[in-house]
Amino acid sequence: MLFFVRDVTVLLLATALVGFSMEFMVPVSYQSPIGLRGNICFRVAFLGAAVIGARVWTTTPRLKTHVFSMQLGCLFTFTGYMFLWTSSRNLSTYWSSFSLFIVGLLFIGLAYPFLFCSAAIHLYESAPEAWRGTFGCLPWLMITVAATLVQITITRFPWGLWISVCSSLAFIANFFLSQISEPDRQLMQKTDLSDAQPLIESNDTENSTKSDSNANPSEVRFLIADQSDFGCFSQTRFQTLIWLMVMHHITGASAVMYLAELMLEFAPKLWPVDYAVAIGLPQVIGVFLACLFANRVPSVYLLRFSSVVMTGTSFALGYLLKQPQMKPINSCLITCIAFGLLAYAIGWGPIPWLLVNQMHSTADRRWAMGTAFFVSSIALLIVHVTFELLITVLGIGNYFWIVALICLCSTFHFRMPRFTNRGSVKILPRPNVKLCLHPVGQALRVDPESRVHLLNRKRFLLGPRLKVV
Repeated sequence: MLFFVRDVTVLLLATALVGFSMEFMVPVSYQSPIGLRGNICFRVAFLGAAVIGARVWTTTPRLKTHVFSMQLGCLFTFTGYMFLWTSSRNLSTYWSSFSLFIVGLLFIGLAYPFLFCSAAIHLYESAPEAWRGTFGCLPWLMITVAATLVQITITRFPWGLWISVCSSLAFIANFFLSQISEPDRQLMQKTDLSDAQPLIESNDTENSTKSDSNANPSEVRFLIADQSDFGCFSQTRFQTLIWLMVMHHITGASAVMYLAELMLEFAPKLWPVDYAVAIGLPQVIGVFLACLFANRVPSVYLLRFSSVVMTGTSFALGYLLKQPQMKPINSCLITCIAFGLLAYAIGWGPIPWLLVNQMHSTADRRWAMGTAFFVSSIALLIVHVTFELLITVLGIGNYFWIVALICLCSTFHFRMPRFTNRGSVKILPRPNVKLCLHPVGQALRVDPESRVHLLNRKRFLLGPRLKVV
């Protein structure tokens, strides 16, 4: 378990470092030719590729060769830019280097849903209780820390050095990627189900016959439990959570976009550091608090607290933007945005992915994670594409009032009573180790992870639908 957390953390850390490095290098290094529009183009390229990658993830099983090819594309792209930058610093390499960055960001956007969703599914299926605590939130926390690290230090190191470091991390990520095994999904395929069912039925018949003639308490029977017995949430509740994710991502992305515009336009030299303090630091603190309280506070309370604070800060921001003396940059504006992003990170960092995992069984979990990532990326992409148009038509103050109304609607719409009680999501008890006989004389053992092992080291996985009666 710890080795897997290490591997996933290195993968996601490398991806985050590379992506955020590109986001900050080009707008700062080419301030006059690109500026804010280049930053928006980079975000749109990343989110567009993430939307495609999330949709592919829901329909195609993750293959290590696919993710490896994406990481390899990142490595070649960044290496190519490093040589272009070191060979000439004049504007003759402007469009070539910009194109290389865009291609590299497309590779990262395609790979990111595969890596993040795989990490979430692996960690939850390996240890549900650990997921609720620290391990499941560790990759998310590492990504946020990496983003803040890049934001604070990007102006203190040469660009070529940052490119070399990011390329090296991408290469290390490729190495660790080969160590990650695929999730056990034998019973999610019809062939495996057809192979496992006769064995289960034969055990049921044999055990029931023996219990009639000579009861033996050491033998157990297995049944495939219905999905309702497992305690999964209904599809309606999943759709509600998806809409909530969309609403909150729209709110959070709007605050990030506005602050980035202010700082890049009015304080370009201090933009990376101020951006990190106002945007990166609150999200690091928020994700840390979410990791700390995920196993101690019901998720509904964290989500409602996030919704209320985000609503209040958005209303306050819309009011302050109506005051002429608050422009262009004022500490009150930055404080409102920082509090809103802190609440956003508390309620909408690792918590939604935890709930998505709890709502679905093993067979549907990959589809659910991919769908959640897909709609989240769509919401962020919509904000980045339409932000300039909306603030021109509506005005920046009215825009944030509309954002506050969206978040307020999500606050009152959030009525999922089963989320209030963490015990309502049934985590299967760990059965005692008992033995029963296979028709050919082989012994079966039920281990604490709900897997059935033949004692000759063959095994098949029953997963969370195993039920002991």
